[in-house]
Parts: sequence; C-alpha cells; structure tokens
Amino acid sequence: MARSSRYHSPYDADDLDWDLRIMGLVLLSLFLSLVFLLTREIIAEFAEKPEFQISNLAVSNLTVSRDLALTGNWEANFLVANPNKNLPLKLQGIRAYIYYHNKHTKISQRISLGQPVEVPARQERVIRISRMRVEQPDDVIVDEIHKRMNENSAVIFGLRLAMEASFRVIGTDLKFWCSSDCMRLRVELEGVWPPYAEAFIDGDGKKCLTSLRDKGEVREKVDGTLEHRTEALND
Repeated sequence: MARSSRYHSPYDADDLDWDLRIMGLVLLSLFLSLVFLLTREIIAEFAEKPEFQISNLAVSNLTVSRDLALTGNWEANFLVANPNKNLPLKLQGIRAYIYYHNKHTKISQRISLGQPVEVPARQERVIRISRMRVEQPDDVIVDEIHKRMNENSAVIFGLRLAMEASFRVIGTDLKFWCSSDCMRLRVELEGVWPPYAEAFIDGDGKKCLTSLRDKGEVREKVDGTLEHRTEALND
C-alpha cells in the first residue's frame, strides 16, 4: 500500500501573513512620509516672512587718506521679528554690506555664529553688528564721501543683510536664504576729527525690504561679533 506524502510549500499560511504585514508596514511608512512632506511644504508655503528693522547705523574713525584710502569702524543695530505663531526662526550666519547711494562700497562683514541664534515664535530679537571692516571702494566713491565729510553734510548709505536661516517645521529645519535691504539711511557727520557719524532714523527705526530664496552656499567669511537679546512682540 502506497504511503501518501505531503508537499511543503516554502510559503505556508504563516509566512504569507508575515509578508503581508511587512508590505503593509512599508506602504504605511511611505504614506506617512508623503503626508509629512506635504504637510511640511504646506506649512512652509504659508509661513510669514521675518521682519527686519534697522534702528542705528554708525561709523567711528571715518578717515580718507591722501591716496583716497577709506577707513572706518562700522556698527549697526537691527531688529528681527518672527511673526509666525508656531514656527521658531533660526539665524545661522549673517553678512552685512554697506552701500553708498546705489554704488556698492565693498564694506562687508561675515559673522560666523558658534550656535544658531533662535528667534522664537511671536518674538523679536535686537542684533548688534560690529567690527565691519572696509573693503576699499572705488576712488570715485571715496572722493564723493570725502567731499561730504569736508562739508560736514549728511551722507546717504544703505545696509544689506544676507543670512542663512531656517524655520523649525514639524521637528525639521527648513533652510533658506533671507536678505534684507535697508536703503536711504541718512548719516550725519558730527564735525569732529576723526569724524563720528550716526544714522538719522525717524521714530523707532526704519523697516527693511525682505526677500527669501533657496539656501545657497556661503563663500565669504570675515571675522566679527554679534550681540542679541529677545523681547516679546506686542499683541
């Protein structure tokens, strides 16, 4: 009498159930990842821009040599406000440029922060930039500034800020470049030698025009200092 034999399939019922569970977990993970990315992008799309306002622009020891070499120590105070209710803002580096009218004076500053400076949601921070070193501008620009100095008259400057920044969105950092232009800053010369100049800004400060773009690579590094404090925004 022949003995019946049973064929053992490599995939029995238990193995099939396990494979289905694994596949379900993979599909669920992909779905949750997609939902996370879409939610993150939607939140970022409707995030409000940081607001910048310059409160002071000053220069000490402003001198022009006989060979039209311009020297001076620049300082600037500006306020950064984060109007978002639930998105902390981080500033990871700042470059500052001084302009003379519409001509770039090549006075620049790169501040490398040891740790990111965070502006909490619905908070503002006052930042002081100092030790802005002069990168020698064109002789025509220096000559125009020198004439203004001799006349003890006002000089119009502009300040541009470019910084690495990020919003904290659902536990991740959404990085971008943020630039802010504070133009037509009236700087009065005090009439002492070396002259001391300070920006004449009406009221509590002058708002700056802010724009955002995708994060780029930082190429310029210049030593500097940065001070900050945090204050609550008025409701």
